[in-house]
Amino acid sequence: MQVKLSERDKAIMNFIRRQDFCFYRDVVNFFPSYSTASRRLNDLSKYGYVVIEDIRSRHFKNILDKESLCVIGENKKIVYLKRSHLSNYEYLKLSRNKINHQILLFSLKERLQSILKTPAFFENEIRERKGTLESGGHEPYPDFYFEGEGFKLAVELELNIKSKNRYDLKTIDYSNSSFSHVLYVVGFLKKKDRLLEFFAYKDGIGIAHYAEPENVFSYSHGKTSLIEWLKKERGMNE
Repeated sequence: MQVKLSERDKAIMNFIRRQDFCFYRDVVNFFPSYSTASRRLNDLSKYGYVVIEDIRSRHFKNILDKESLCVIGENKKIVYLKRSHLSNYEYLKLSRNKINHQILLFSLKERLQSILKTPAFFENEIRERKGTLESGGHEPYPDFYFEGEGFKLAVELELNIKSKNRYDLKTIDYSNSSFSHVLYVVGFLKKKDRLLEFFAYKDGIGIAHYAEPENVFSYSHGKTSLIEWLKKERGMNE
């Protein structure tokens, strides 16, 4: 059974389509109240337009701890379009791993913003992408970044460790960019040592564990706080 879509319903579906998926509270902003939004979203779910899923139903292999869920706050659900309303390309983009990665990014961003007392910017919020690399290409696009007094910090969430060659190439790109520091956040603490080996003798690069992003490991300074690391580390471009 189908239900007639209002202009607001269409706007919501277009909004979700552009982002691949969104958090429940993002959709709630289209309505005058939470209860009105909840009733309409339940209707759209019932009639096969959207899927509403509890974040706790996802398999994070214990990465998303209680503190992370607390940071997410009341926003415990995600919303995405049902398969029948997606093209093959859109469906392939909507992978479980990608959604999990984005949920973790949301929590990580909130935690780091609280520590650094400054807002973070996602890639899609960057309006001007200048070709600053020697090759003439764009700067690297981190998962998100911070810009504060004396630093411009790129943050990369690494749930899976890539090859050393890929990190070497990325380091070259970052060293030729406007970013002064790069923080790689691993999902599993045992992967920290491997990344430290990759980045030996390289300035401006730190590694943190997802559950404790306030603590940074670097080859030059060992374990230190994120704020102290940003002050002590000379940066990639110095």
